[in-house]
Amino acid sequence: MYFIKNTKVRGQAIKCTFKLTQTLFLTTKRLIIVNMLKRIHLVCTVLWFIITTIICTTLAADIKQKGDTCKTPNGSNGKCVPSEYCQVISNKVIYSGCGNNLVCCENPGPADGNYLKTNVFSDYSVCGIVKEQARIWGGEIAEIGEFPWMAAIEYKNRHDNREVDVICGGSLINDEFVLSSAVCVLNVEFQATVVRLGEWDLTTDPDCEEFVANKLCADPVEKIPIKEAIAHPFFSRGTKHHDIALIRLERKIQFTEYIRPICVPPLDWPDLEVGTRSIVVGWGLTEDSIKSNNLMKVDVPIVSQDICNRVYTGPRSLPHKLRYLCVEGELGKGSCLGDSGGPLMRIYEDNETQSIKWYQDGIVSSGFGCARAGYPVIYTKVSAYSDWISNVIIEYETR
Repeated sequence: MYFIKNTKVRGQAIKCTFKLTQTLFLTTKRLIIVNMLKRIHLVCTVLWFIITTIICTTLAADIKQKGDTCKTPNGSNGKCVPSEYCQVISNKVIYSGCGNNLVCCENPGPADGNYLKTNVFSDYSVCGIVKEQARIWGGEIAEIGEFPWMAAIEYKNRHDNREVDVICGGSLINDEFVLSSAVCVLNVEFQATVVRLGEWDLTTDPDCEEFVANKLCADPVEKIPIKEAIAHPFFSRGTKHHDIALIRLERKIQFTEYIRPICVPPLDWPDLEVGTRSIVVGWGLTEDSIKSNNLMKVDVPIVSQDICNRVYTGPRSLPHKLRYLCVEGELGKGSCLGDSGGPLMRIYEDNETQSIKWYQDGIVSSGFGCARAGYPVIYTKVSAYSDWISNVIIEYETR
């Protein structure tokens, strides 16, 4: 009986040993397989990284940068430019082939997105000079020579060539170009023909201002024919987007006490804070709905773009938020008919030179009527277009 029992124990031990050995073998086999899989996975990962790096590098080499030539879907030659510099229509534009949010545009126009470092504006020693004891209160007549960059634009009827009155304003930015609005140079009925510089009173030449003890007279007004008018290529008559233009004079002018340019802000100009009061100047309608013969000035406050968003809806949609300024409409104050193209400006202090200069922040663009309370006025933001202005001036001067 004992022998049988011992045999059974030995049999159970053998079975247990076999099972343990089998389990150990399977476990080892699994570990080897897992280890091999890990090694294979590691090798595959490395190979995938190498392959994708080669592919991405090759593709990156094929992605064109800003200013590079490209092909549009219809096979035309184009240029890689930011989308805002190209009119996105039908098959003229394709987003593939150009990197960094660029598009392939067949006709990018003068503004090709090259932010030029070349200073094509006036020497900062002569631009934006502040007249001593200049008054900057609103709703009053400006002094003679207070804003020597102001330009009055004469027109003629496109149908019968009859001369008409001054309709728009502008601002001299160097010795050959006047900055204005696209509305002013693309008028359907009237054509801009002459720019008056050194103007103050539209009815007299020379302009004189009488005081108690004496009489101050300016130099004779310069009347210079317009050689070319260049509106922004993507200006929209309906929405008034990109409402900016340059007027090239027939000849270069000499700066005087009464004819000087205003300073143009660079592309990285700081935004105007809400509540900042700026100056707008022009010969527009007064609060009595009568056009002023004398150059008028008024101070107006910058307001939040949210206010403009609530007023300008539907077909009067707003430009991109970085391209316009929203200015509050105050009863009896603000820009009005006849002030289109005129400057919105402020005095800035240069911390390095400790000098103060007038800089043009905006161009009168559009609004509801004349200085209506609660209805803001849209101004084209000049600094947003400083690259376009630079490109146009260089392009036309080298022709």
